[in-house]
Amino acid sequence: MASQTIAQTIRIHGDFIKEIYDAVGDQPFTAGRLAALGVDIPPGVGVRRFRSAGILILVGRTATGHKALWRLSPVVLDYYATQEATA
Repeated sequence: MASQTIAQTIRIHGDFIKEIYDAVGDQPFTAGRLAALGVDIPPGVGVRRFRSAGILILVGRTATGHKALWRLSPVVLDYYATQEATA
């Protein structure tokens, strides 16, 4: 783990983060795309909070410029890839 913040966030919201990993892997996504894939953001938690924790990286905006495009951070991708390899 790169930081205590990432480790703690995975402990608290690991099911949600794993759902993102399973749904989109290393591909960019919007919050709307997650919802369409059946991945619900935990109540009371915004996507930006996961950015602050180092879980997500803002990679840009959609073509219309209205929606944020997110991606799981390399540390998180490595963490879940390692979990799959050892399972």
